[in-house]
Amino acid sequence: WCAELSKPRLEVGDPAMMRLIAYAWPGNVRELLNVVHRMVVTCAGPRLELRDVPAEIRESEGEQAQAASAASRASASIASRRKPFVRPWR
Repeated sequence: WCAELSKPRLEVGDPAMMRLIAYAWPGNVRELLNVVHRMVVTCAGPRLELRDVPAEIRESEGEQAQAASAASRASASIASRRKPFVRPWR
């Protein structure tokens, strides 16, 4: 979406990535894509940070323990998988 919006490539900060990983995504992939698109549209900086994650996901009830668990599992692998977040232009 960055290219479509004439924005530079965005990276995803660790706290934002961990929160997105921990969320249950009841709407499945469509909800995830919608949220990430909204984050890209509203992001003002070079990275998607936790403040860019919608409040309903950032503050979801009952998922705080899951978020902490996912954060510890994900933190080691995030650095090795980090790529700029951009949809290929076709």
